[in-house]
Amino acid sequence: MGVNKRVAIALFLSIAALIISNSPPTLAANPPSLALASIAIEPKTKEVKVDDEFTLSIRINTLGQAIDGAQVFLEYQPEFLQAIEVVPGTTLPVTMWNPPYFDNTTGQLWYAAGAFTDFPEIPFTLATIHFKALESTEETPITFVFDYEAGRMSKITWMGENLLLAPAVGGRVSITGFLARKMGENLLLAPAVGSRVSITTYPSLSVWGWIALLGFVIFLILAFILNRRLA
Repeated sequence: MGVNKRVAIALFLSIAALIISNSPPTLAANPPSLALASIAIEPKTKEVKVDDEFTLSIRINTLGQAIDGAQVFLEYQPEFLQAIEVVPGTTLPVTMWNPPYFDNTTGQLWYAAGAFTDFPEIPFTLATIHFKALESTEETPITFVFDYEAGRMSKITWMGENLLLAPAVGGRVSITGFLARKMGENLLLAPAVGSRVSITTYPSLSVWGWIALLGFVIFLILAFILNRRLA
C-alpha cells in the first residue's frame, strides 16, 4: 500500500473518531508543550437588548499543535436565548452532522468538523452562532459540555488522539429591556418619558383678612348705592 494511501486512511479514521469515539481527553503522543489546545466562546461577555440578534464565535487555539478535527457541545438557557443559525467555519471544512446543529427546546447545541489537508496550527473560528435575545436577565451562561457518559464530549483531535484541553472558556450574555404587561404578554418599551406639571400657588388669607376683604366689598356696594341716590 502506498504512503499517500496510508496517510489518507489514517486521516479518515482520525476524523471519524470524532463521532464513534467518546473517550475522555488524553495526552497526545507529542510533547506536553505541543499537546495542549484551548477552546472558547468569543466574546466571552456580551450585552444586548431584548429582541436583539447577535453572534458569538467558537474559537480554537491549537498553540502550535496541528489538529485535524474538533467537536463541541454547548448548553444555553432557552428561556433567555434562541439559537437561529450555526455557520460553519472554513478552516475545518468537513462537517460531521447535518444542520441545524441545535435544539431550542432543550437549550443544546452541537457541532463537529475536520480536515484531510491543510491542518491548522494557528487560532481559528470553528463556527459562528447566531442568537436572539428573548427575555431580560442580568446574566445567562453559554457553557461547553464534557459529559463522557452522555456521549456529549467536547474535544479536539489529531491523528485519532484527543488533545489535552485547557479549561474551556464559555460565554455570558446580559440582556436588558423594559417590560410591561398587556393581555398576558410582555411588550418591549422604550425608556419611559414622564410629564411635568407646573402649579402656581398664591398666599392664603387669614380669618381677619377675609373679614377685611368682606368689609371692603360691602363698602364698595354701599358707595355705589349712595352714588346712585345722589345722582
